[in-house]
Amino acid sequence: GVWTIKELRLSDVYDTDGTEYTAEKPLIFDLAGKAVSSKVVETVKVTVEKLADQELGKDGNTVTGAFMQEHELSGLKVAFTDYAGQPIQATITAAFSYDYAGDSQDKGGYSGTTTVAKTEVFEIALESSDNKTFTQSTAQTVQIAGTYTPKLEYTINGVLGTVTAEQMGENAPVFTVWSITPSATISAITPTGSNPAKITYTTKSTWAGTEPTFTATGSETSSIDTINNTATLYAVASADNSRQRHATFTQPTLTVEINGVGTNGTVSFILPAGDASAITFSRTGDGKITKTLGKVQQINSWDQKILGIGYTHTLDAYYGHNSANNSPQKIEQMSVVKDDVTYTIYLEKPLTINNPSSVNQ
Repeated sequence: GVWTIKELRLSDVYDTDGTEYTAEKPLIFDLAGKAVSSKVVETVKVTVEKLADQELGKDGNTVTGAFMQEHELSGLKVAFTDYAGQPIQATITAAFSYDYAGDSQDKGGYSGTTTVAKTEVFEIALESSDNKTFTQSTAQTVQIAGTYTPKLEYTINGVLGTVTAEQMGENAPVFTVWSITPSATISAITPTGSNPAKITYTTKSTWAGTEPTFTATGSETSSIDTINNTATLYAVASADNSRQRHATFTQPTLTVEINGVGTNGTVSFILPAGDASAITFSRTGDGKITKTLGKVQQINSWDQKILGIGYTHTLDAYYGHNSANNSPQKIEQMSVVKDDVTYTIYLEKPLTINNPSSVNQ
């Protein structure tokens, strides 16, 4: 409160004419009209203003933010007053520090390396012209999806004080960054149409011994199930009965359209076995990635075998050897490298690649 000196009493003194003043009969100076007072403040009232926009990248219930979109955090404001709502006559400093919850998978469908958590803890200094209201002078750029929780730290004449988000209550400037989960959609397979994807053979005796004769049969058709984001792929096979009589195989090419990744970065599909097929992504045109799947391996100058399109099994496809069906390969994740940070994206609609056996005896 405010303390005012009303009078000053002196005892055990003498005035200039030798008069003695004692405790029982002091010399009194009336100070009532001098307004000699002092205010003692033991409790500081800290008032935090609620952010105007606490959901960045979201309009109502609709997520609108793009992957790694930059948002500006601004408008932070806090006031320091005494019990009477007046400015405190002291030297005050104030700053908000934010902790990142690391929940980008929930708010954006992706996760990052440990670097993300470290870089997304930041401090915002506040400034004041009246020693009462402190405001944010420079906007803070944020882009990692997730929840950010503040803590206010201040000093009054060098004495440190802290206000947690829980203590701030409903006015706590907690905010959340949202972003749309990037997607990968199967859009095309080449070659199209019916492909002779089965090889049958018969044996015949020649001067060199018994050799097989190959015939391309069957008309399996590679297809796309857009509803389930599934591709069924067959290798193209052709029979060649010249020289050593063998079959030639060509793997199909799959086109995947990538949406929501941005304008740069390296995109990789992450296979269940941990193998990643890295594809450099550059949105210079329609934002599509074309990838030839499977592998034709040349055994020697005339023999070939085709390796599983889904990277699960090996199809031995020379001299009519038959392999078991490949199981469907489901790709649920892809990674994006931006600014030397790797982000793992969890596809809301996984890619499924079905690679049935394409070689029969």
